[in-house]
Amino acid sequence: MFTNLAVSSQLSNKNLQWIPRAAPFLLGLKSAQASTQDAQHPDISVYRNEADEAEQWIRKTARRDKYTTFFLRHDVDAVGLYNHEGKFVRTFAKPEFPALRESYDNLKPDRESMQREMRDAVRNQNLILLACAEDHAGASAADQSNTSIVCRRMIMEADSKDLQHFYVGEHKQWQCRVTSIYADISALSQTMQDVYLDRFKWLRNSWPLNSKHHLETLADRLATVRSKYTTGLLLDCGHAAGMAPELIMTLQAKWMLASPGAKYRFAQRMLEVMKDGLIYTLRGAEIFDPSYVETHGAAAVSDYRSFLH
Repeated sequence: MFTNLAVSSQLSNKNLQWIPRAAPFLLGLKSAQASTQDAQHPDISVYRNEADEAEQWIRKTARRDKYTTFFLRHDVDAVGLYNHEGKFVRTFAKPEFPALRESYDNLKPDRESMQREMRDAVRNQNLILLACAEDHAGASAADQSNTSIVCRRMIMEADSKDLQHFYVGEHKQWQCRVTSIYADISALSQTMQDVYLDRFKWLRNSWPLNSKHHLETLADRLATVRSKYTTGLLLDCGHAAGMAPELIMTLQAKWMLASPGAKYRFAQRMLEVMKDGLIYTLRGAEIFDPSYVETHGAAAVSDYRSFLH
């Protein structure tokens, strides 16, 4: 959902092929995005049911001097480019650029600062940060998963009036992608306010709204951006299993040399065995309770050869 393509947003760049930081594609909705190269101002995206409604938002927002380029995404592989005046320029077809990589560092994006940025950009001081997906090694998989769930269960299910009050921000002050969802809760219908309130505690505490989706997201992160953490976890699991040092080194080597698909499947297996030992921290990466690893680690790696081959 969060595919992102790294290219310049300047109209003068003849190589421009796609949105620099594409907002999540939500089936059935059209997205309009205001983009700027100024790192102090987030790119803003909104969703509408019809393309002409999205174009109206572009024309209105084009009157502001902070945004130089606009995009209207009306299909998964079709995007319209608009200039700083909100005038249509051309259509882009399927993208040809690779996705931005996640940061392998533990970063600390300032969400209070992000919310202030977004409020100023939208000119609405009532905006509330609902969910945020940070793409770095120290980020919460629950937050990433919850961002997807909010897209699906709030934005995609909102009626036309409620859609007017949702915004997606792409913040550019950190060395990773940071995608946040905002809404003016006070302006939403009572039904949508209730939907938010039902999820408020989970969103605020970085607890997963959907266990299955969260575990899939976490397995992917353990296999990619958090592979270093997983390598250390395998050491602890090996000790729990009473493995000889040479066998633990073999286990770790197989993990490091395995294909992305094999790593993902093995990470899923480990989570299947040890998910009850996960420790959730606010806005932080999930870790396993060491005492839980001591008692369940052996089972988590008992059949590693069938996965890491």
